[in-house]
Amino acid sequence: MRLLLFLGRIAFIFNLFFIACLIFRYNDIVTAQSIKGFVIVIGWLIAPVVNFVFVSSFIIARLFKKTFISFNSAVDVYLQLHFVSSSNCNNAFCMIHNIIKDKSTKLFIVLGCFFAANALIAEFMGVKIFSLEKTFNLSPVNLALFGNNYSFNLTAGVLLWPVVFIMTDIINEYFGQRGVKFLSYITVALISYAFVMVFIAIKTSPADFLVGNGVKNGIPDMNAAYANIFGQGLWIIIGSLVAFLIGQVVDVLVFHKIKRITGERFIWLRATGSTLISQLIDSFIVLFIAFYLGPRISDIQGEPWPLNLVLAVGLGNYIYKFIMAVVLTPVIYLVHNIIEKYLGNNTAREMKLAAMNNR
Repeated sequence: MRLLLFLGRIAFIFNLFFIACLIFRYNDIVTAQSIKGFVIVIGWLIAPVVNFVFVSSFIIARLFKKTFISFNSAVDVYLQLHFVSSSNCNNAFCMIHNIIKDKSTKLFIVLGCFFAANALIAEFMGVKIFSLEKTFNLSPVNLALFGNNYSFNLTAGVLLWPVVFIMTDIINEYFGQRGVKFLSYITVALISYAFVMVFIAIKTSPADFLVGNGVKNGIPDMNAAYANIFGQGLWIIIGSLVAFLIGQVVDVLVFHKIKRITGERFIWLRATGSTLISQLIDSFIVLFIAFYLGPRISDIQGEPWPLNLVLAVGLGNYIYKFIMAVVLTPVIYLVHNIIEKYLGNNTAREMKLAAMNNR
């Protein structure tokens, strides 16, 4: 057994060395004009044999049903993770297997990924203002709002934010306030990371051919267009982060306050009610920071909006979100039913009871 483990280690170390050679001595491999290049080419030829020894040694070890217990190096960690028998699994490495099998954990991961992805996509979509009426070939409604002849000109982010807040309510129902806060913090971190990466990308010097690459499509300067679109999106991200965090806290508090009063009844009331209140806050904060405050601070932004326009568009966005929250109420019941069937009634009941006390 020790011999098999030794052979596996040697083969694994050889693979690491060989990969490093591929990365750092590529030209030597291609030309084989140096001694190092010749050695690497020879290594390339014998690699299948070495890997065969590596795999077969551990297949034999597994057939003997021996559990590798003492591992002190990174190589040992790799080997134990891949080749230890699950029936003999009684240490920290088995947590991975258990996590993947647990339905409630998988549900949290799926909901969390969908939650974060929608929030991140909505940030970059939000730079566009679209006409809802024209999208459906309808005449503008021309509402009189704050001195503006307003039709439904909405930020594109509103297409996804109602989904984000519905996901918040679903996560809140089964994983409680801690679950929502945990995912909210992760989402803010991901959005902030995107913010930094986009800012760095804007500051890089463009390739010579890029600038005029969009002339035939009516874009005289592709680099300026890139900076203006994603640059304006940066302030939308800042505004959304602030609005998102405040909105999430309000949503969670209202959701649990209603649930403590109504119990398990009236899912639509706590889900829709908490969304409507939190969206009211979100709608105005993000527009104020993104289109009123941001352009007055940074010179890469577009023209700043007057305050009455911010209020008009914010109210229009909220009316849209209000309607969508009501329309999507059946979806909440559908998702609840799917989750109940997936988890089982007993598990779902226990999770919801624990979520009520999970602050």
